[in-house]
Amino acid sequence: MNGPVHIAVVGGSGSGKTWLAERLAAALAPRAARLSLDDFYRDLSSLPVAERDRVNFDDPAAIDWEKFREVLAGLTSGAVDLPLYDFATHTRKAETRRLEPVPVLIWDGLWLLHPDWLHGKFAFSIYVDCSPEERF
Repeated sequence: MNGPVHIAVVGGSGSGKTWLAERLAAALAPRAARLSLDDFYRDLSSLPVAERDRVNFDDPAAIDWEKFREVLAGLTSGAVDLPLYDFATHTRKAETRRLEPVPVLIWDGLWLLHPDWLHGKFAFSIYVDCSPEERF
C-alpha cells in the first residue's frame, strides 16, 4: 500500500466524531495524526456576512472537494499544508497547518463516506451512532 492508512470517523453533527478521532490519534501518537473534514468547508469570503450565516454546513455541497482531493493526493507523497477554517467568519484562514508524513491518518467528518470516489481511500471506518437527542 502506498502512503498512510486512512481511517474515517463519521456520524451526525455533534455525535462525538472529533472527540473520538482526537483520542485515537493521541493513543497512536506519534505514528498517527488527526485531520478534520471541517477544515475543507468552502471559503465563503465572497459572500456578505448575513448570507454566510444562512449556509447549510450539514450538506456535502458545503465541502471544497477539489481542495480535499488535492490534499489527499499530496498525502501519498510527503508533507502537505492543510487548510484551516475559521468558523466565526465562515472563511478559510490564510495560515495553514503543516502535516509531516505519518503511517496513520484519522479523519473525522460528517461527509467522509458520501462521495463514491472516496469510499476506497479508507482502510477502516467508524460510525458514531448517537441519537439526535443525545448529540451536543
